[in-house]
Amino acid sequence: QTKVFSEQGYIDLMRDAIVCLKKGDLYEHSVQAYKLLLPVYERGRNWVKQAEAHYDLSVLCHKVIEENKQSARLFSNYYRVAFFGKLFGDLDSQEFVYKEPNYVRLADFSDRMKAQFDSKFGADRTVILPNTKPVEPKQLEASKAYLQIISVDPFLTPSQLAERPTPIEQNFNIDAFIF
Repeated sequence: QTKVFSEQGYIDLMRDAIVCLKKGDLYEHSVQAYKLLLPVYERGRNWVKQAEAHYDLSVLCHKVIEENKQSARLFSNYYRVAFFGKLFGDLDSQEFVYKEPNYVRLADFSDRMKAQFDSKFGADRTVILPNTKPVEPKQLEASKAYLQIISVDPFLTPSQLAERPTPIEQNFNIDAFIF
């Protein structure tokens, strides 16, 4: 039996996950991870670890309260990428929303996407289209790969907003966007 697939391996992975979630300012998710870890400590009657976990939970909950008061947390940036051109094969005329860390700006994301497809198709064959007007696929050169990239924001209906009162709930598990 490997160490990872043991109770101690589970504990170690959960503790590592909590550290990473806290570094990412995802305090609410850290609380949820502790909810998975505490039963293991309880079953083993590890009172010291339970006390440490409950203390950290208290700190995390206070951080959530403060962050929600300040509304200062920056969550992910979202970008809609539309693919045009026969070079993309099945992706031709498809659109996808990419979720990026909060420090990735549109220009950086566009540069990275262009570089990725430049390496695949060649620098002279990848074109970034302006994001301000609709694309007419029939007017595009067949020998090129076109990307249209635009920043999008999460969209929630008034009823969804009522169900998701906190900033983290409004920025995770999103499936509708506006631009």
